[in-house]
Amino acid sequence: MRWWTWTFVAAVVGLILLSLWRGKPTTAGGELLNTIERQNGPRPTALLLLDYVPDAAGLSAARALNVDRGAGALPGWGMEPLAGQHWVRGKAVELVWRPMAALKKGEQELQQEIAGPAKTHLAQALGEMGYFQDGVQTVLSRAQAELDALSDEELFLAWVRADRAVMEESDDLARATREGLLLLARKNGGPVVMFSVGDMHVYMLPLEENAGVRVQLEGYEKGRMQWTGILRMDGRPSAQEVREMAVRVAQEVAQER
Repeated sequence: MRWWTWTFVAAVVGLILLSLWRGKPTTAGGELLNTIERQNGPRPTALLLLDYVPDAAGLSAARALNVDRGAGALPGWGMEPLAGQHWVRGKAVELVWRPMAALKKGEQELQQEIAGPAKTHLAQALGEMGYFQDGVQTVLSRAQAELDALSDEELFLAWVRADRAVMEESDDLARATREGLLLLARKNGGPVVMFSVGDMHVYMLPLEENAGVRVQLEGYEKGRMQWTGILRMDGRPSAQEVREMAVRVAQEVAQER
């Protein structure tokens, strides 16, 4: 072969090796993320968090809606009420909510997801990476302890801000595992809308829609979760109308608590 032929072959081999090197994760978090995504599909980036200040005119229109409040079974619903269930209902609008005191220990949905399915998937991923059971439990326990140290609202915001890019760049396995737990626990998409009712922070998350619009509402005060509920609106309300009605029914909850 002539010298330029050898040069060409060497260049091709070099490009192949470089490609393989670049495709291999360079951090513990990157390797863990690749394993998780191979088992469970792509993980999302952080959710968009919007700080909402209601328009006075729109909120006045929402307040004009006459609503009834009650506890127990929602009239005409035909389903057994959940423990501690309350409701707010107006024309084409209904909120079914429960105070935190009515939820049993560990019944909070995010905590259930982290301690259940997310933890199981992480253990499987770590095992596939070659970690023995004792090592897996040590890493998971450390990550879980860091999450347990957070307040309810801090945990919720950590879940909102969890990002695959942060996990991929982390060389701290416990931190990457913590990020993985939050990402695997995520079911809702974004954006997440936050507004205040008095001293309470209320977060609104979109849910799957069948007929009309359904959103999840969660209220936090001084870091502690106070209530959670689902707001349903018939028809095709605009995003602005949904936000205004969310504020309206959250104010009803605040008055009842």
